[in-house]
Amino acid sequence: EPEQIHILGSKEDVEGFKNLANKDGSKRFAQNSGTITSKENPMQIYVDGSDIKGTGAIGYGAYAEYNNKTYELSGTNESDSVKELQKKFPQATFSNPTMEMLGLLETLKKFATTSEHIVINQDYKGAISYGELWNYSEGSEQRPDKPWNAKESYIKDIVDQSVDIIKQIESNGGSVKINWVKGHQTGTSIHKKGNDNADRVAKDRNIKDTFDEFNNTDFESRDNFSNFAEEDSWKEEDNNDTCTPF
Repeated sequence: EPEQIHILGSKEDVEGFKNLANKDGSKRFAQNSGTITSKENPMQIYVDGSDIKGTGAIGYGAYAEYNNKTYELSGTNESDSVKELQKKFPQATFSNPTMEMLGLLETLKKFATTSEHIVINQDYKGAISYGELWNYSEGSEQRPDKPWNAKESYIKDIVDQSVDIIKQIESNGGSVKINWVKGHQTGTSIHKKGNDNADRVAKDRNIKDTFDEFNNTDFESRDNFSNFAEEDSWKEEDNNDTCTPF
């Protein structure tokens, strides 16, 4: 007999948990329902920009490995994020630095409603230097003595949006650190692997996003809810604040 699991809350709360457990029979976990990472074991994410000279082909990419799974995010000229920036700032120059900063912003957006702990590694110095982003790069190599002021309005806009999201993640209980890493390294370091893969994704010319798979990880990966996922069927008791698997 499975043990009874007590869940405090209203009848609506119980129904909500049932829906989470049984929706489409998948046991997928809703975003922001728990935290996988920790400050001691944050997700290391590598972000890069791409501007293939003379072709007009631009892109950004993010790459991460966590708990033996790989996650990728990329954008190109055809991505909504690029089109929105072009519409908002028609004068914007979509060079490699712009795509580096847009890659940072789009990566942060994937975690805006979570309480995860992430470290974003980039080989572009602006990511650790512009405005309030400087506050989140303490201890990083190549960090300037004081913040840079963004001269271009569209870069400042990206910076401001990025900082707002970082503060939201912090208010959720998570944390963000931005770190500079040397690009196109030799050897076998973990930073070489991460940066090389981010560069590959940025140049891939395919729009992809598998980071949502991280934010919707199976129940079993979320320690606080691992027992809850054991059963697919639930029976409410008359007092409306417990449910019993059968």
